[in-house]
Amino acid sequence: MQAAIFALFVLAIAWLIRTESLTEYIAPRMVIFVQCAAVLLAILAFVRIVSLWGESRGWAVACACGMAHGASRWRIVLLSVVLAIPLMFTYFASQEPIGSAMVLRKGLFVDKQARQLPIDDPYAKQYAPLAQQLLDLPRIVVTEEQFVDTSIAVDLFRSQFVGKSIEVSGFVHREPDMPAHMLVVARLAMACCAADALPYGFLVSTTQTHDPDTWVTVTGTMRIGTYRGDAIAYIDAQSIVPMTNPPKSPFVQTNDRMDAWDGGAL
Repeated sequence: MQAAIFALFVLAIAWLIRTESLTEYIAPRMVIFVQCAAVLLAILAFVRIVSLWGESRGWAVACACGMAHGASRWRIVLLSVVLAIPLMFTYFASQEPIGSAMVLRKGLFVDKQARQLPIDDPYAKQYAPLAQQLLDLPRIVVTEEQFVDTSIAVDLFRSQFVGKSIEVSGFVHREPDMPAHMLVVARLAMACCAADALPYGFLVSTTQTHDPDTWVTVTGTMRIGTYRGDAIAYIDAQSIVPMTNPPKSPFVQTNDRMDAWDGGAL
């Protein structure tokens, strides 16, 4: 039974890797550890199968220590059940809602404390070089790798970005209390796994309507407006085009600055 459970774990990991869905559960930085675990589990399964095959042929290793090395049947059953529980969750448990459903459940991450920091605060200073690089560009094109950094830098130094051309892609999300002309182009920022993902995004003003979870590319100009009583940067959209080849995953990675920040100055 143990060999079968080990083998099923290996098959589950291999299936997640093959379908490119492993990063919906863990961060890319953790993939190598899961792959190593799969190799070790495959070795354990092989060793256990060989051991069972040897036992079926009457082979036994006598070490003359006088101790009984065989585990009791109940111990084997208990260990197998403990190993089988997470495997059963993998195959039968419903997946965590992702996309707009997760944003509604967790709430869009708009950190008031961060946006109220003075620009000479140590936390804000970390984003100053990136903000200057973005300001030097003729047009800001937000990449997956810099999605979180760019959204924070633009909002921290929002007054300097007014009138700046920007292009960003993500899935559409709308909060229940949003005005009809507003939407959010969002991504889910993941530090370790899907459970800790936080929704980040750019507020967009547009006359177009798009269904939640539609993947779009927005091109427009940065402005400053008010949302829920707070000053916030938003994109005055010139065009919103549905993506023909959207990303397979809504997740993007956080950065070391966000991982280390506890809500105050670093």
